[in-house]
Amino acid sequence: MAETARAVSASCAFWTVARHELLLLWRDRSLPIAVALLLALICGGLYNGLLRVDERDELLVALLREQDSRVDNLAAQLRTAETDKLDVYANPTNPSSLLASGAGLRYAIMPSAPLAPLTLGQSDILPSYFRISGRSEVNFVYDSDIENPWHLSAGHFDAAYVAVYLLPLLILALSYNLLSAERERGTLRMLLAQPAPLAVVVLAKVAVRGLALLTPLAILPLAVALLARSSSDFWNVAASGLLWSASACVYGLFWIAVAVMVNALGKSSAVNAIVLAGVWVAVVLVAPVTLSVAVDVIHPAPSRIEMVQKLHKLHEAAMRHYADLDRTDYETLRDPGPRNGKVYIQPTTLRYFHIQREVSEMMRPWMDDFEATLDRRQQFVETYRFLSPAATTFEAMSDLAGTNLGRHRHFQRLASDYYRQRLSYVFPMILSGTAVSEADLRDMPRFVWTEERSGHGIWRRATSLAELLLLTVALCVFSVWRLSNSTRSLGR
Repeated sequence: MAETARAVSASCAFWTVARHELLLLWRDRSLPIAVALLLALICGGLYNGLLRVDERDELLVALLREQDSRVDNLAAQLRTAETDKLDVYANPTNPSSLLASGAGLRYAIMPSAPLAPLTLGQSDILPSYFRISGRSEVNFVYDSDIENPWHLSAGHFDAAYVAVYLLPLLILALSYNLLSAERERGTLRMLLAQPAPLAVVVLAKVAVRGLALLTPLAILPLAVALLARSSSDFWNVAASGLLWSASACVYGLFWIAVAVMVNALGKSSAVNAIVLAGVWVAVVLVAPVTLSVAVDVIHPAPSRIEMVQKLHKLHEAAMRHYADLDRTDYETLRDPGPRNGKVYIQPTTLRYFHIQREVSEMMRPWMDDFEATLDRRQQFVETYRFLSPAATTFEAMSDLAGTNLGRHRHFQRLASDYYRQRLSYVFPMILSGTAVSEADLRDMPRFVWTEERSGHGIWRRATSLAELLLLTVALCVFSVWRLSNSTRSLGR
């Protein structure tokens, strides 16, 4: 009976303090200003994210239209190839044209994920499409440097930027003097006279701030993403969106717990502000950079210069290997064909494709080592991600939004497979001098985008969310212990 009475009394005290705190924050305009600023930042981040993603989607649509136009034009040329006079340098029946950089150019395209506007991540640094022709594979798959995901993502203004960088500042601005201000005004003794533990009083004060700041961040981005971006897999997108919102909320709760812990130490408001500012710098700026440096030192990425040098050496060796084909048979320029389903292939053309194919095969061990190095780097980050709550939260948001490095690597693998499919389809035709027909053109492999298994990514990010929540709970437990053991000192 006594336990029930204490619980009821604590509950009444909680709501009394919460109402009083809300009234105070509303009258001094601090809470309305903070909420209005947060809403403006969220809307600005969402607008910028939607604008950038829409621009990229329009570019991808334009590329597909241009590709389809070239294919239709080549098909029309093939229908009249038997009757029209052909030019050896523009012969549509020549199978090498299917791998040329002009008519034979094809695109491998990675579509934007439904939640991409929430976290731009690396989407404007890592390519969302590849130009695939007959050149060696390494020329298009590894045409951009791959660095630490956190380093590349810094600077994009989107909803994730607001959540990771700016939300903690608003939380700390409202919470740095939770108890110190009461003591400095001489009203802390009144709070301690409440029929409830001091921890319940502090919980009521932070609940007002937390609900006011975290509610718009949890609801607005998800609602905008679901309404503005259509998807056939609504429930999967909704689940990822809820995890995105949960990540933002847990990250916000982490900073609230940090503010409560610092207030529980019993220092002045000025000291609290300095300490919390230092914590923000350490968690948001120093820890991710330190993790990035550690990754580069322990698992350095393969040198881009070494790759280029190796590529040049292999190219020179392949050129010497096929030097006997470095000639032109000018007699054949008078009648390029096709004749009886065959077409003449220039020796220089054969030499070019032999060189590109051999370079691709010889670079395969390097590319495998490159992928293995990226796996080790990512595994290192996954292992020590708990050291950087900011980087952990941002990586989780990028993963859920489909703008992370892992999705791009999946895209690279699909593009490499597509390159080999095209080469396996066309290269035998080049070797045998088989003339291309319209049916051959239509039967050529097409790039098909397939998403990674979503279940594994959601589980991985749910684990990250649980780790951050566990850290937040640990901070709260310490704060409750500190408050319960220092009530007298706080009231002096």
